[in-house]
Amino acid sequence: MKSISQLVKRILKRNGLELIRHSAYRKFREDPYFAQDKIFDVYSQPKLIFDVGAFNGSISLKYNKMFPEARIISAEPFPESFSELEQNTQSVSTITPIKKAFADFTGEAEFSSNIYSQTNSLLPTHQQAFDNWKGDLLKTKDRIIVDTVKLDEFAQANGLSQIDILKLDVQGAEMKVLQGSENLLRMQRISLIYTEIITTPTYVNQTSLDEMISFLKSKEFHLFNIYNPSYTDLAQLRQVDAIFLSDQILNSLREKT
Repeated sequence: MKSISQLVKRILKRNGLELIRHSAYRKFREDPYFAQDKIFDVYSQPKLIFDVGAFNGSISLKYNKMFPEARIISAEPFPESFSELEQNTQSVSTITPIKKAFADFTGEAEFSSNIYSQTNSLLPTHQQAFDNWKGDLLKTKDRIIVDTVKLDEFAQANGLSQIDILKLDVQGAEMKVLQGSENLLRMQRISLIYTEIITTPTYVNQTSLDEMISFLKSKEFHLFNIYNPSYTDLAQLRQVDAIFLSDQILNSLREKT
């Protein structure tokens, strides 16, 4: 079995990058979007991307520049952020905004509207959050009702059989999205998951790093790499981003590189 470092080197080589160029190898290791771009250069260009927790659409637009032919479904339940999402993506025909929260059930749920809207979540703010994140960014100013949907049900209803990239930025509620996607995960209908993982108490019942790894391992998804670590004042890791690859795509990359 090839190591991850060997795989990275082979992918870089296949894309015409000299292995002696330390900067290119470093960028592959440290830039999650560069890594995704090169992975799909080897595998096949993505046709469908889900941006779950799309906020104002900045990441959807980034994916559109990377993969202009891909269809992007951008999910954002918070009304103000959804309005920004619609406005910012209205000129891009391949981006479809939907005003829903993906979760582990279909229906309605309470949603925390916080002072800093990027910290909004289906989960309540943890009492220790203010020790780990300075200021009032996570202070809840309102609780609203939002529509929720399971990704399995949404995909089936819309005839979507394969998701190439599932991006998650849902402020501690990642496991809710994944539990609502169990059929897709089990059948390897998702190729790559790019997700935020918070590692210090920030939200009540948030997804932990070990929980995420264990759950996805049970579905034959492999941790590829971690990115963008964030630390508390005590130098404790409080948040990372991570890429997980399905067994299918990882094996395909190994064969092709």
